[in-house]
Amino acid sequence: PEDAHQFYSKDVKSHGFARYRESLAGSYNLSAVHTLQRVGIKPVLRKMRAAGMVTLDRPDDEYDWGLAIGHAETRLIELTAAFTTFGRGGVPIAPRAIELATTSAGASWSEPRLERPPIFSAEVSYLIYDILRDPDARKPMFGDSVPLAMPFPIALKTGTTKAYTDLWAIGVTREFTVGVWAGNFDGAPTHH
Repeated sequence: PEDAHQFYSKDVKSHGFARYRESLAGSYNLSAVHTLQRVGIKPVLRKMRAAGMVTLDRPDDEYDWGLAIGHAETRLIELTAAFTTFGRGGVPIAPRAIELATTSAGASWSEPRLERPPIFSAEVSYLIYDILRDPDARKPMFGDSVPLAMPFPIALKTGTTKAYTDLWAIGVTREFTVGVWAGNFDGAPTHH
């Protein structure tokens, strides 16, 4: 649709027809917007909120197609927790603190598991995980020089927000999910 092109940055070229695998792994913005248009904003927001993204609290009709490419504000901890879904067969874990206790036997820690209801089926979650852990799927966009190679299977996703004010990366395994943010604390754009 024509209105999708307003989210198509002039410094990003059209990739033509692409498989979902390369589009997701390569962060093809226009493909993300087209996919959101096919699925619908309300169902996507429902899934995101169920995964714990509580900062998406405006009425559904206040979000537009930019939701697909980072135009909606959320906290890194919420986004990272939502990504646990893909490493855990569709079941996200709520973010939590780890309590470290020191006893005469040494240090130990307890980890409360605050699971949420399933967001996706195990099959859908595996497909997303498989796409995001496939270095070959990232190659059409990023080539071989991206420092995302790990010595173990991990699903990886990078992203930016509107006007490049925030840059983030998330890595997901069954056991761990790590989110990293980079940007300027005053909200000034970075230089791509």
